[in-house]
Amino acid sequence: MKSTSTTVRRVLVEKLPPRGKGRVEIPTVEANHLISVLRMRDGDPIEVLDGDGQYGLARLSIDR
Repeated sequence: MKSTSTTVRRVLVEKLPPRGKGRVEIPTVEANHLISVLRMRDGDPIEVLDGDGQYGLARLSIDR
């Protein structure tokens, strides 16, 4: 039987905007890894962390 659980990937970013406001830019190397290696798609859930204890859930939005 196949598992239905989804792994939410964590991404370290420089700074997070206030909760629910704005977008977060993911560093190019990390973005390439998410898309090319992990095969993540537009709309996939991610957890963003800023290294200062702030974090939030987000959806991956791919701008090409």
